[in-house]
Amino acid sequence: MEEKIREVMNTYADACYRGDLEKLKKCFHKDATMSGYLGDEFITGGPNGFFEDIAGHPSMESTGTAYTYEIRQILASEKSAVAVLQERGFFG
Repeated sequence: MEEKIREVMNTYADACYRGDLEKLKKCFHKDATMSGYLGDEFITGGPNGFFEDIAGHPSMESTGTAYTYEIRQILASEKSAVAVLQERGFFG
């Protein structure tokens, strides 16, 4: 199961970098929640606002943004999982 989660997280990071909204949406369950820091601001909620934000910018790929990421942790059971992804250079 961990390998499947890792695959989804890699797809997520690639879709974010390329600005591929359709590919990005496929990474999320319909009831998914997200939380984390955007700069100094802690945000939490469903992914729709995130999708809108990604769609509202030129892709990081097209602007040459130095974006990197690391999967820091994966916790999985038979029915649920949590992944922690650390990103650097997200939209600069």
